[in-house]
Amino acid sequence: VIDRFGDPPPSVYTLVQVALLRADAGKVGVTDISQKNGCLKFLLAQFDMQKVSALYARPEFKGRLKVDAGAKPGVILRLKTRTHVIEQARAFVSAWADAQGDRA
Repeated sequence: VIDRFGDPPPSVYTLVQVALLRADAGKVGVTDISQKNGCLKFLLAQFDMQKVSALYARPEFKGRLKVDAGAKPGVILRLKTRTHVIEQARAFVSAWADAQGDRA
């Protein structure tokens, strides 16, 4: 994305990445992604414990996932410190797609 003024600022690239992530997430039933206190929370259109269990079994999420069984059930992912947040969110969305047999 270059225009006559040169490269856009990094924040523009981040906004594009977030938009693409949200589009991919929506395709596989992730209705909302929010970040708070070093964690990402993923709200799911259809909460299926068997599919969530498949995520718990994945080594990249070992010890980092928690089920939130509140009014809007979802999955909470504790963030790694040296990995970009969007990469971690994308990894979750991809794993959720795999658990459903879809591809994001």
